[in-house]
Amino acid sequence: MHSSQSDSDSRLARLLRRPWFLCGLLSLAGVLAAVPALSGQRKDDLLRLGLGASFGLCIGLLIVIEAKRGISRIAKVCIQTLIGGSFGMVLALLEGFDLTKASLSIVVGLILGASAKYWIDHVNLP
Repeated sequence: MHSSQSDSDSRLARLLRRPWFLCGLLSLAGVLAAVPALSGQRKDDLLRLGLGASFGLCIGLLIVIEAKRGISRIAKVCIQTLIGGSFGMVLALLEGFDLTKASLSIVVGLILGASAKYWIDHVNLP
């Protein structure tokens, strides 16, 4: 019985080390975190679920890039900056921001992506 327990533990550990599984898990967590905020209006509910999923995916991608070995520090910062800017753009599109708010959203996303090295370790995974 102990052997089957350790086999299942090692399978789970291998699964959790896969970057795309982690991204999918965090996207699902983002969707589930948005569920309590659902208002019953279809458009708003889909918007909240989309924001939750894209936020979870963004955090998952930032974690995966930061943990990936064999990538230079400069490449990591560039990739994370693009991920952050992309999330800012998705946020602006989903929320229907005007040009000023959309630009600010993208700039904040770029800054958060570029500085991910300093804050990503403080994100508590579900």
